[in-house]
Amino acid sequence: MSVSTTTAVLREAKAVLERNGWFQGEYVDRRPEFDGVALRECPVCLLGALNVAAGREADDIGMRDDLRPLDVLQTLIRRRGFRRPVHAWNDVKDRTVDDVLALLDEAIELVEAGDAR
Repeated sequence: MSVSTTTAVLREAKAVLERNGWFQGEYVDRRPEFDGVALRECPVCLLGALNVAAGREADDIGMRDDLRPLDVLQTLIRRRGFRRPVHAWNDVKDRTVDDVLALLDEAIELVEAGDAR
C-alpha cells in the first residue's frame, strides 16, 4: 500500500469514527441495525473504522493485503510500551475516543513524514 493510500485510509478511519461514533469490545455496535441503521453507519472500534475506510464491512476480520495502516498503529502503540494488538489497545477500560483519534492523527503524521517504521 502506498504512502498516499495509507494516509487516505487512516484519514478516512478517523472520519468514520467521528461520523459513526466509537465502540469497544467488538468491531461494530450492531444495536442500531435494529432501528434500520446500515452496518456501515454503526459505531465501530478502531479496527472496524479501518475496515470501513478500506471499503470493507466493519466486522470483516480478514485484513488482507492492506495491512499498512494497522502496522503503523501497532508501531505507535508499541512505542508507548503497549505490547498487545491494536484491538486490545482500543478496548482498554479507560481508553477514550479522543485517545483513538489522537493515535490516528499521530499515525497520519508519521506516514507523511516517512517515519512509519
